[in-house]
Amino acid sequence: MYISKATFVVEKAEEAVFSQKIASDLASLTQTEACISNECWTATSKDKISFSLISKWNTKADCQSWLKRPEHLEHHRKMAAEGKANPNLSRPKVEKKIEEFTLYVPKQTEKK
Repeated sequence: MYISKATFVVEKAEEAVFSQKIASDLASLTQTEACISNECWTATSKDKISFSLISKWNTKADCQSWLKRPEHLEHHRKMAAEGKANPNLSRPKVEKKIEEFTLYVPKQTEKK
């Protein structure tokens, strides 16, 4: 079992735009057979909001395949190209933290 937790922190002013991105990711995860379950949790502070996207998979490879889906890679390529073409382009600052978890199974100890 593998769990991925991707947390994105943005300014509150960017909440609506980033909410659309998260909604799109959740829809994609729901349509992905290899994804066992997914959900998003939010936390709000005075001026920021964080979105923690949590997904459960049978294997890490299943999660990595989803991350490498063509539309996701194309989105990042497009953003990079736009940034190169227009260095003054203003984009929201996104703090990103990825955590991954695997199921802990305690080792059996011998009884004496």
